[in-house]
Amino acid sequence: MRFIVSALLVTLALGAAAPSFSQDRPPPCAAPEHRAFDFWIGEWNVHAADGRLAGTNSIKREIGGCVLHERYETGRGYSGESFNVYDARRKVWHQTWVDSSGLLLLLEGGLQDGKMVLEGQTTAADQSTTRQRISWTPNPDGSVRQLWEARGKDGQWTVVFDGKYTRRTMADATQNHHQIDYIEFSVTDMAEAQRFYSAAFDWEFTDYGPQYAGIRKRQGGEVGGLSLQAEVAPGGPLVILYSQDLEQTLARVRDAGGGITREIFEFPGGRRFQFKDPSGNELAVWSDR
Repeated sequence: MRFIVSALLVTLALGAAAPSFSQDRPPPCAAPEHRAFDFWIGEWNVHAADGRLAGTNSIKREIGGCVLHERYETGRGYSGESFNVYDARRKVWHQTWVDSSGLLLLLEGGLQDGKMVLEGQTTAADQSTTRQRISWTPNPDGSVRQLWEARGKDGQWTVVFDGKYTRRTMADATQNHHQIDYIEFSVTDMAEAQRFYSAAFDWEFTDYGPQYAGIRKRQGGEVGGLSLQAEVAPGGPLVILYSQDLEQTLARVRDAGGGITREIFEFPGGRRFQFKDPSGNELAVWSDR
């Protein structure tokens, strides 16, 4: 009996000690090498070398803290994502990038003089190869420079993209507080509505299935949407667009198939006209010129 009790106590003691041993083990990706790219984590505005907003980028640590997941969006029809991980066995950083153009880019490398440098190559349809090199440099002000270069048959490196990452602030999220942020149009024919607004105003859309499409903003994100409905009810608030050339916009609306409900007229501060789209929504366009 004493032997059984002693064995039971030993078993319980070992069982109690096991969780403590497990808890004392560090997370699998906690070593400094796994954190070398942490300066890239965040919510970013990405500006090109000429100062224009190229897009927005979100970098998050995921999958047990072992992977940096990048989600890039221009708001103009181009987007891409990448997975970034430190391969401890080979002691290299690896990135797999895919985008909406069909590009697959595999890059590897590591820290060089304080910046992350990853390289790889792409193969064209004629089987010619181009060396790709992307570097990310943390700046003292907290911004990050991303420099993408390519080297072809001539052996010379050329700049593909030179961008600056600046962190999105609370002001980016709150500057539109209580402001008109999104306008949704009811339409009776989704394909025709997209064709009309693309032809008349160069609008671009994000399809979310047959019932809905988002209206993209040129600066990224969306400003409104098209919702497929059986009919469009008249009335409601009048949406007013701006034009730098009112006569040219009027002509484009007519050419695209819009119905002019009020020809150009003057009002204090400018001129405008009103029209109906193919679904029967009435909008206006104004100009101070």
